[in-house]
Amino acid sequence: MTAMEGLLRRQAVGEDLHSVVRVMKSLSAVSIKQFDAAANILRDYQSALLLGLQANLRQSDVREVTATLSPAVDAYILVGSDRGLCGRFNETIAYRAKAKFDDTSSRDRETFFLTVGVRAAERMTALGVHSGVVLSAPAVVAALSDTVEILIMHIDQRCDAVNLGQVVVIYNARTDDELASVTEQTILPVTEAWLMNLRDEPWPARGLPDFTVKPDELFSKLIREHLFLGLFRAVAESVASEHASRLAAMQRAERHIDEFLATLGAKIRDSRQNSITQELLDIVASYDVLRSRRASILRQASNELDCMS
Repeated sequence: MTAMEGLLRRQAVGEDLHSVVRVMKSLSAVSIKQFDAAANILRDYQSALLLGLQANLRQSDVREVTATLSPAVDAYILVGSDRGLCGRFNETIAYRAKAKFDDTSSRDRETFFLTVGVRAAERMTALGVHSGVVLSAPAVVAALSDTVEILIMHIDQRCDAVNLGQVVVIYNARTDDELASVTEQTILPVTEAWLMNLRDEPWPARGLPDFTVKPDELFSKLIREHLFLGLFRAVAESVASEHASRLAAMQRAERHIDEFLATLGAKIRDSRQNSITQELLDIVASYDVLRSRRASILRQASNELDCMS
């Protein structure tokens, strides 16, 4: 392979990578909008749900919301990604989970981890912490509900097996300063203090709504919906943060590829110019040789004619 062929092959590879980066940028940009829209809709729904829970608490005596037994196991739900190219997205939550694991171990408490995202689970394993359950991260908005339902199913199974303590979600969310800021949200237990504070907040209307369902039954459904919304919002914000991190990484990669292609293009042009210059020099040198040879032949012929005369 000549030097020019090597440069052209590197240029072709760079252009292929540039195309891949452009496609990934487009996919991430579209996905961010979809998952942001899902999270924003949930905020409105969650506000309505909290109002319903507040009305329920004001019209009933639901108070027994904490377990009577001493909790035995704390559960942590990590929300990461299945794909890379998003910076330290999975490393940051893995290190936070490792810190939680070390803290609970120092207090002789058992810890159970549920991980969304294969990459996050691999990071956890590398740190010496193994996840009890590993789920695939949702790739589209339509898959969010299924992922959350599976998480709730595992939480219910764990509650049936042991007396579950805290259930904490660890995920990345976008802030004004960072594309992926580690966030913790405690979704269980729903404490009586939190419920009483919610009940005592000002009611935005003149009268309370009526309901026909039994207060305890309505309370149970609202709390379960509150749990579902908390998990749904955490997963949606995490996936949006993942795509934002990947978009930023692809923008950096695109700049580097553009610089690489520009530098490589200059090398190719220089190589071509050098090749053309060398060919011209070879032509000139060949012409000089032929001219010298022709002059020598003419001199020899002239000498022979002189001798004959």
